[in-house]
Amino acid sequence: MSRRGARLLLAACVAACPSTLRAQDTTQAYPWRLSYFPYITAEPDNGVMAMGRVTWFQQSRWDARTSVDRQVTVEGGYSTRDSWLLRVQADLPHLTPGWRFQVVGEAEHRNFAELAAFGFGPEVPADAWSRQSAEGEVTRTIAGPVALAVRAGWVRASEFSGSEVSETDIDTRGRVALVVDLRDREYDTRSGALLQAGYIVGSIEGTYHGSYALASGWLPLGSATRLSARAGYRWLSAGTGAEIVGHGGASPDAWRTIPGWEDEFVVGGFQSDRAVPPGYLADRRVYLASAEARHDLVTFPGGALTLLAFVDAGRSGTDYVYFLEDPHANATPLTQGPLQDWVVGGGGGLALRLLRSAQLTATLGRAAGATQFYLQSGWSW
Repeated sequence: MSRRGARLLLAACVAACPSTLRAQDTTQAYPWRLSYFPYITAEPDNGVMAMGRVTWFQQSRWDARTSVDRQVTVEGGYSTRDSWLLRVQADLPHLTPGWRFQVVGEAEHRNFAELAAFGFGPEVPADAWSRQSAEGEVTRTIAGPVALAVRAGWVRASEFSGSEVSETDIDTRGRVALVVDLRDREYDTRSGALLQAGYIVGSIEGTYHGSYALASGWLPLGSATRLSARAGYRWLSAGTGAEIVGHGGASPDAWRTIPGWEDEFVVGGFQSDRAVPPGYLADRRVYLASAEARHDLVTFPGGALTLLAFVDAGRSGTDYVYFLEDPHANATPLTQGPLQDWVVGGGGGLALRLLRSAQLTATLGRAAGATQFYLQSGWSW
């Protein structure tokens, strides 16, 4: 065969098999780049928040499971309800083979108006919440998809009654977790599962401990449709220290959150139960379960518009949210002592994805006669 004929044959093969040949990325390392853009978020307590994000990153190869090899992000915003957020985060999933690192620093001030209106009545913990935190996480691969993750952090949280600080807690805490990552990729996951379970320890005028477990799964039903589900559990001990028995031994912030692998999220809200306000399920013992269907309505070069429908459920099962002399005083059917029954809600929304991981998701969820709207970046899990 002549040289010209060979070139024509190669060109024909590339044209016939673009998904195989063109998807190969032989780049060893991409250069560092700077990205900056504004966006908007919204949630029941904070209202509408104008956000700005600046990211210095080194992109991963296109055939990698992650979207970036290294990145440092600074973002912040201010909302229509006088809430604000400032976060600095470094993600280093490929700094050295077999190891991952993450460092996060955050400060926020949050309004609790919606939480009070949803059913806690006059005994809502506070009118507003101020929180500062610094956390770091190290993950070491053990074998294949199995890894050990260790996280340590410091959290200072203050509660406000009106404009006055009513209480301030400083919590030094950590957790160790076993992680099994069976996902096809970490960004815009299409198939697989992520399993994790860990032990929690903390100190606030005394010590406490606990445990948690999360299981998430993704099942494709075609190129445009997939199902996703997650179930989780978190428990905290009563702790030591007589003065903090009313808080269950752990800080109110620990009651409000569940630790996850390179993540931490609030029980109730966009990342757990989209049918209730953030923090609604706060307690020593929390159960979560969610199912979601996603369908790409429109795909285009560099992104997609996705329709989603979901059912979210949660239950907090051991303590009244805060210690009361009479926990049944002024109670509604949802707040009589422990929330022994599951709070189940459903809804739907739209997600806009650009490139590999830039995504904005809007959802409407309804439970207990109230509707909650969220507009946040990324998927809920």
